[in-house]
Amino acid sequence: MKSFLRSSGENASMSDALRDLLIVVVGILGALWIDSWWQGVQDRQEERQILESLRTEFIGNRDQLVQIVSILNRSTDATEKIHRLTLAPPPNDYEIVLGEYIQSFMRTKRFDPRMGQLTSVISSGKLGLITNTELRARIADWPDLISDIEDNEKMIWDHTVNYVSPYLNTVASRWDKSAFETDAAALLEDRYFDNLLRENEVYILSFIRESSDVLATTNRIIEMINSDLDT
Repeated sequence: MKSFLRSSGENASMSDALRDLLIVVVGILGALWIDSWWQGVQDRQEERQILESLRTEFIGNRDQLVQIVSILNRSTDATEKIHRLTLAPPPNDYEIVLGEYIQSFMRTKRFDPRMGQLTSVISSGKLGLITNTELRARIADWPDLISDIEDNEKMIWDHTVNYVSPYLNTVASRWDKSAFETDAAALLEDRYFDNLLRENEVYILSFIRESSDVLATTNRIIEMINSDLDT
């Protein structure tokens, strides 16, 4: 009888210990689940804030690039019109038209992308908070796309500053009301001037082609951000 009672008591103690252990394990797992759930909620809130700030930045950069491409398209159009003048200048008042074309050709604006939010997100490692893997990859690759068109833009700028502007300044310094028509005619007959325009046009067209890829990617990023924020 004593042996039975002792065995029953030991079994009860073991059952109590197992119950207590189970309660502890369940409590720990529950606490871990709650902590993980709360961390997930915080991560999603932070992801939303990141996407909203990136969307604003990408929209600004897209709009700026669209404006610059529009300006450069007008520049290439002016180049073609000047080239046609070199082939067959009209008999009257073409110096005024030429001046207008040159002003349009020389009108430029530098692309200055805003990348503060993007740089901060990448350098801090918070890019990993973006759950959409395709969106995350496109955002990570965007700085390299910008680097490519910035190289092309530098070639446009360097060519304009180092060759086109000095040449036009030299010619313009001789222009006055009495000599303008003669100087304009000489300008149109100068093959060097036409070559300068053509070289500049090559750089511009290269920039425009690469800009189309950047704009397509940027628009896709904005669309994906909008989609993620709407869900």
